[in-house]
Amino acid sequence: LVDDYWYDYVLIAQELKLCSYDLLLIDGPPQHRRAGIIDHFDLFVHDVPIIFDDIIRDEDAYVMNKISEKLKRTPRVYLHGQKGFAVI
Repeated sequence: LVDDYWYDYVLIAQELKLCSYDLLLIDGPPQHRRAGIIDHFDLFVHDVPIIFDDIIRDEDAYVMNKISEKLKRTPRVYLHGQKGFAVI
């Protein structure tokens, strides 16, 4: 993590140029740091399913909602007891 916030943008950008992917899983880093993906979402392709883990937590639900709004896509939420995830 850079400055206790999010992953190194340059390193992530370099790695993503080397691969293709069919799914984006948003599951880390924990707490306030997960919101860093909102600032760096341009790094990722947007035409794949996106899974958000731990949406029961406020920080994680916030990220899901912000990215859903940005993409104008409605999340499908799945809850089971004290756990939950969503897909857009």
